[in-house]
Amino acid sequence: MHADHLAFGLMATTDSAQRSGELARAKIVGIALEHFARHGYRGSSLARIATEAGISQSGLLHHFSSKAALLQAVLGARDLRDLAATETDLGDFAEMDFDGLLDFLVRIMRNNAANRDLVQLAHLTTAEATGPDHPAHEWVVGRLRFLRTCCAPVLR
Repeated sequence: MHADHLAFGLMATTDSAQRSGELARAKIVGIALEHFARHGYRGSSLARIATEAGISQSGLLHHFSSKAALLQAVLGARDLRDLAATETDLGDFAEMDFDGLLDFLVRIMRNNAANRDLVQLAHLTTAEATGPDHPAHEWVVGRLRFLRTCCAPVLR
């Protein structure tokens, strides 16, 4: 067999494995979002999330190094879902006027009405992460800072 054929086979296997890993990560994040939204960070169990995802806890830890890393991935996915659902780019905020901000807020409220888990996750995480020792504390502080940075100039 030629080296070209071997390289192609290796590349195809690597691409397939990468896609499989991405699908597994997405499934775990979806299940974890539900768990964190329902039980909070402290009340959620990696073992239960892994079982529901159909993998072992060590398999879950292969994809996410810790419960805190999984929470960070869930919060990031939550924010991306909000932006996608509202058809908003981060760059849009820099040029937003008052009407644009109101339109964005209406789209967020509609998205929230259709996605109870996203709202519950944000509120429960915000309530739990009041102390700097919580893995989502920086997410909460950063989110509030971002919203203030976007809204304050428009409201002035």
